[in-house]
Amino acid sequence: MSNQQSENNAELNLLSAEEKDYFELYLKEIREIKELSEEEKNALFAKAMSGDKQAKNDLIRANLVRVTEIARLYIGQGVPLDDLIGEGNVALASAMEVIEQEESAEEAEQCIVSMIMSAMEELIDDDAKSHDAFEEWAERANEVLDKARELSEDYMRKITIKELCEEAGYTEEFVKDVMDITGGGIEFIDLTGNKNE
Repeated sequence: MSNQQSENNAELNLLSAEEKDYFELYLKEIREIKELSEEEKNALFAKAMSGDKQAKNDLIRANLVRVTEIARLYIGQGVPLDDLIGEGNVALASAMEVIEQEESAEEAEQCIVSMIMSAMEELIDDDAKSHDAFEEWAERANEVLDKARELSEDYMRKITIKELCEEAGYTEEFVKDVMDITGGGIEFIDLTGNKNE
């Protein structure tokens, strides 16, 4: 087994069974696409770069396998493989709008690869930021729960949202969001607003 095959198998081991099934099925579909010779590829690039729409469509089709190859580089970075491939395919189609500006087939090909990689990296980055934002929100939500419990114990009764906000500096909107996320309310808060002694 070659080093390349070992690396490919190691990447695939990071996939869930569902992702492996999707990947194999998708690869089976796109492997039926005829691989272009260097001459055919250069001729196709020349036509696509001159604005020929059919050539651009053929170029997209010819590069679908490349998108999957690039997506494999990003396996295990938090984004499902099918999302990476989908984002790469969108970037591939978008690249057809700008390759006319390139000077040569080689530069156009580099542009395509660069746009695909950038799209996947941006997706991974956005996912990480979203995850971080969720973690930060969850941490603040836990603070609200802890503070509500603490105040309820101090007051020896359920507290009102207003009391919690005044004591801890939260906005009512944030506390209500926490209550919605935690299943309709925090047991230490009196939703009627009454200070039941």
